[in-house]
Amino acid sequence: MDFNQPEPLKKAVFIIFATLCCDLFSIGLEAQNQRLDSLKQAYQVATSDTSKVILLNDIALQYRYISEDTTLFFARKAHLLAKEKDLTKGLAFSYYCLGVGYHLKGNFDSATYFYEQSEVLAKEVNDLRRLSAVLNNVGLIFWNKGEYPKALDRFQQSLVIDEQLGNLKDQAAALNNIGLIYNNIGDHELALEHFQRSMDIWRQFDNKFSLAQLLNNIGLIQTKLKLFDKALQNYRKSIVYSLESDAYCHQAYPLVGISRVMYATNQLDSVVYYSERTLELLESCSEIKIMATAYNLLGKAQRKKGRIAEANATLVKAFRLSTQLGAREDIGTAAKELHLLHKEKGDFRKALYYSEIQMAMQDSIRSEDKIMALARLEARHQAEKEKQQLLADQEKEKLIFESKIKKEKASKYYLAGGLIGLLIFGMIYFRLYRVNKKGVLLLAEKNHTIRQINKSLIKLNNFKEGLTHMIAHDMKNALNAVVNLSQGRPDKQKMNSIARSGYLALNLVINMLDVQKFEETKIKPIKKRHQLNDLLRDAIEQVGVLLKIKNIQVSHNAEERTMVRLDSDLITRVLVNLLTNAIKYSPVNSAVKIDVQCVASSSHRLHIAVTDQGPGISPESIDHVFEKYWQGPQKPSGHAASTGLGLAFCKLAVEAHGGEIDVQSQQGKGSTFTITLPDAEIIPEAHEQEVKKIVSNLELPSLTQAEKDMLQKKLLELQALKVYQVTRLDNILEQLNTSTAIEAWKIRITEVMYNGDQETFSRILQDLQDQISQMPRL
Repeated sequence: MDFNQPEPLKKAVFIIFATLCCDLFSIGLEAQNQRLDSLKQAYQVATSDTSKVILLNDIALQYRYISEDTTLFFARKAHLLAKEKDLTKGLAFSYYCLGVGYHLKGNFDSATYFYEQSEVLAKEVNDLRRLSAVLNNVGLIFWNKGEYPKALDRFQQSLVIDEQLGNLKDQAAALNNIGLIYNNIGDHELALEHFQRSMDIWRQFDNKFSLAQLLNNIGLIQTKLKLFDKALQNYRKSIVYSLESDAYCHQAYPLVGISRVMYATNQLDSVVYYSERTLELLESCSEIKIMATAYNLLGKAQRKKGRIAEANATLVKAFRLSTQLGAREDIGTAAKELHLLHKEKGDFRKALYYSEIQMAMQDSIRSEDKIMALARLEARHQAEKEKQQLLADQEKEKLIFESKIKKEKASKYYLAGGLIGLLIFGMIYFRLYRVNKKGVLLLAEKNHTIRQINKSLIKLNNFKEGLTHMIAHDMKNALNAVVNLSQGRPDKQKMNSIARSGYLALNLVINMLDVQKFEETKIKPIKKRHQLNDLLRDAIEQVGVLLKIKNIQVSHNAEERTMVRLDSDLITRVLVNLLTNAIKYSPVNSAVKIDVQCVASSSHRLHIAVTDQGPGISPESIDHVFEKYWQGPQKPSGHAASTGLGLAFCKLAVEAHGGEIDVQSQQGKGSTFTITLPDAEIIPEAHEQEVKKIVSNLELPSLTQAEKDMLQKKLLELQALKVYQVTRLDNILEQLNTSTAIEAWKIRITEVMYNGDQETFSRILQDLQDQISQMPRL
């Protein structure tokens, strides 16, 4: 390929590639639809149960890249039929399809469970092809989790079976996966060996895209080993194969590889050339990670060539992009170069700033390298263990063979012995018969035990599926709102609504987790001072989507300046759960009332009552409403389901505060849930008014040098997070000592954090960094 071709010609080439990709995609979809139609027609006319099970599973797999839910639907249908007709091979196939469906949905625990069931049955019926596929997919799950030794073990088992069956393409895929594992744990020689074996197979099928990927992987390892000439050859071949296979964007990877080689050999003009070509290519692609690397290489070359202004702009882009991606190695590289650049310019303050970032990234990478080293040792230990096991198996086979020879010789002596030999043979036969009979009885007993275990597992699985079904119904409205609001042009109102819907769905999941933690006494309330109106407003905003759907009005009588001391996270979620429950059981166009009373006695007690206009709770059910997973006979308005965990969480959270929760209800007249919190201190809000007055100004207050030093230590941690990572952001803000100015910054950051406003969040942190940078450090 000529990288100096005119710009219009390059654009024309790109348009041709894009058109070819679209045509190929359309052809693939058409072929897939034809295949589905053919399978469905065959299923309609199938007469045998075995054929129906196979066809249902094939249909499930055809849907795996179209709709995971449809894959699971047909897989369950196949599973039920195979189980009813006791078709073990079909049952193994259906378990595999269920695993694939959950795997693609990202539910790795469920996927692993179904894969393991498929593995057991595939071994039982000696279905080696199914067993190989299961082992490969389980290996991918372990790889995704970073459990490299376990992933390597599954891929190697899959490879052995594929070699036994003679499946060349599956062998090539397994070899490539093993090579990637070895590369991840730093064992480059073994990685190269497996990549080369995979390439030898793909050459037989002329699979150019797979060859392009493997050549780039090999070039990357050769660059690390300083085999620069060989690396350049493989990078250039990878570019050619990428273009021949219509993978236009993939050539960005070998282009960056060439830039690395040129930088390592101090060919700076070539580094600039290839890095700029990579960035031009990535303007029409979505490979953001490789873009950060390209900016780093270009900036390093520009700095060495003395083009300081260009290098500074390029490296800042690399730093910001890699920070956005959380790519520690690229962050460290950009920080190191910016440190050297500002040091050469004499700007020691900025040089020190980037030096601290570089050291932080180096410490993080060193920790990861230690983990990789341990993984590498474990992988080698596993390989040695397998080798020893193979030798032991060979020795065992040798002993068995020698034993067989001895038995054959003994048989000849028995025959020669006549009657005595026959008598001895009869005695041996009788003893073997008794042993075999005993083995049959033992096997029958074990089969009975296995069936009992299977029944328990099926019962547990049915419970899990039922619970999942209930949770899915509860989350449906919130997720529908997220999907609908994400259509069209985004604006701040939509983003806020999406955030509230997300919090509503997240609340359902956290209920499940925290109920278990409360029961194990792992959660203790952290009581702080809060304005009650803020808690009520936050809770009402979080259920805003449900209120809008049913057009329900919420009112409360809390006084404007009521301040309380409690754990805001827990009590806000209690209020959200009570409001959610009230909305579910209230009719459309009705109202929900929140009544607040503070009773003064020896200590203040705060009463918060939530009243709905629903159907009420029957007398026989009212004693059970706070039990975990309990569901009453009353049906929520709108046919919503309930996990039965919301009220259980409320009871545990309120009691953890030393309070009480109660319910009063009359059928046909609605229900009132009341929480009572002891020691609800009424506190003047003079300090809050002072801070709010400062925050209301257009500009946030100036900081003293001591405050800047304190904030600078936490600024990098804040910049590494996104606005939706609320818990981690809260933890960082809580670590800051309180002063009027710092409190103003904290309130402003918290406000945009809970509004989900990423743009304003980033701008505030940038303003904070600029103010810190303005005053020189002593």
